Amino acid sequence: MKITYFKNTFWVSKQLRQFLINLICVLRVKKMRSKILSLQKQFTSVFRRKYCNEMRRDAHMNELPVPCLPWQPWYTARQNWYNRFLAMSIAWWLFSFGMALYTDSIYLNWGPPGQPGPPSDMVDECVEAD
Repeated sequence: MKITYFKNTFWVSKQLRQFLINLICVLRVKKMRSKILSLQKQFTSVFRRKYCNEMRRDAHMNELPVPCLPWQPWYTARQNWYNRFLAMSIAWWLFSFGMALYTDSIYLNWGPPGQPGPPSDMVDECVEAD
């Protein structure tokens, strides 16, 4: 390995070269470890609960929002929309299920088949083999 300093060339011994390579590897590992630890600190700080002025306050009913307008008209309108959506969903499901039954796409086995099997004179008798 050749190290050049200001036009002067020095030859480094094999042991010194190996020492420098090991030193560089150790420094890289330390640098990588410090980066990983800093990322870990940043990651855990996201999930840590933070309080304003380091003062802990438990949740209380007084912190819930209080409506400033009458809430009943808005609630009734919203409930009407949900009820209409539910009714239309049920109607669509019943229509789809009825069409599936009407077109014989599915068979539910609710009773015996509509057409009976062939008459007994058309069926060959089974001969038992000895």
